[in-house]
Amino acid sequence: MKKFWETMIFVLSTFALVSCGDEDVKCEDVGERFCPDLIMCANLSKNTAWFEYEGEKYKCKGSGENIDCDKAFEEVFSACGLTHCKYESSSTCDYQVCTDENGGRWYEYNGKKYECEGTWDDLDCDRATDELNNDCEGY
Repeated sequence: MKKFWETMIFVLSTFALVSCGDEDVKCEDVGERFCPDLIMCANLSKNTAWFEYEGEKYKCKGSGENIDCDKAFEEVFSACGLTHCKYESSSTCDYQVCTDENGGRWYEYNGKKYECEGTWDDLDCDRATDELNNDCEGY
């Protein structure tokens, strides 16, 4: 999810830089990263953003540098209903990082699940990553 937010911040900051006053809406398909057919849009002249998924709009709060899309992303991720996992590598092992529609996150390695505590903005993965690293390194 970190890469998504980095991409989104880049896109929105680019939109803000090219805003010239005329109403101009730009949209980007971000579905391959999260939910199929998920679109992220921004209104360049108003410096606002939203997600579109299955005909519904999920609007971000605020505008410009004060934009907050956490709630909108949480809602669209729930609507999507998918668990998303991707493979990561460290110097000692390969593992999966998974997220779900409820804001949960966990790691999977060698048939074992290492769950983070909390959800969305209140996510704490310290214990899970410590346990994962210990198992990867064979402690």
